[in-house]
Amino acid sequence: MFVVSDCRAMREDSELVHVPVSIDTFNSRVAAEAVWAGADMVNDVSGGLQDAAMFSTVARLGVPYCMMHMRGDFATMTQHPHTTYACVWGEVGAELKARAQAAVEAGILPWNIILDPGIGFSKTSEGNTELLGHLAAMRREQLRGVWGRMPLLVGPSRKRFIGRLTGRHEPADRDLGTAAACVAAVAQGADIVRVHNVPVVEEALRVADAVFRGTWPMYDD
Repeated sequence: MFVVSDCRAMREDSELVHVPVSIDTFNSRVAAEAVWAGADMVNDVSGGLQDAAMFSTVARLGVPYCMMHMRGDFATMTQHPHTTYACVWGEVGAELKARAQAAVEAGILPWNIILDPGIGFSKTSEGNTELLGHLAAMRREQLRGVWGRMPLLVGPSRKRFIGRLTGRHEPADRDLGTAAACVAAVAQGADIVRVHNVPVVEEALRVADAVFRGTWPMYDD
């Protein structure tokens, strides 16, 4: 299995041995094989909906589990029924909470769960921007209690809605828009962002952290 050999090779590389590795899969067998080969966490864009064995597998593995919100599958998620919401942040929050509850009931430890609202998945461009602007409300209204204390991961990097907002048709040209989206996410309480161009976004988020969280970088003037 190609991904397993990659994980094993990274663990055997002296320069990469301590780098955290996340396996991106909705297949429980792939998740298990990758973790056994050295992966540290599982990232599942289906939130456990594509493989009924995923929750029990992750519970048995005992690793952090990032569960994303998505409706439908990769063939249907852009179709009208799956992108229609009366209140996108309210419904996404409620559906994420339901999946997190199911995960805990299956044996996944609550402190091992990371929630991802699924920017760019089963949402329109307008829905993505509305969701980004209401992450704090989603956490406050829909994710009360232990669910609201789970880390919130947002992955807007180079997504199509940024291209529509900026007129940048090539994904690689959307890094400044991505940085802005990540700053908006942090302003709304996001704990983790997933990006392609790390240096650009890191610089933007150092400023955002100082403004919104009072966290100052250790640099001299």
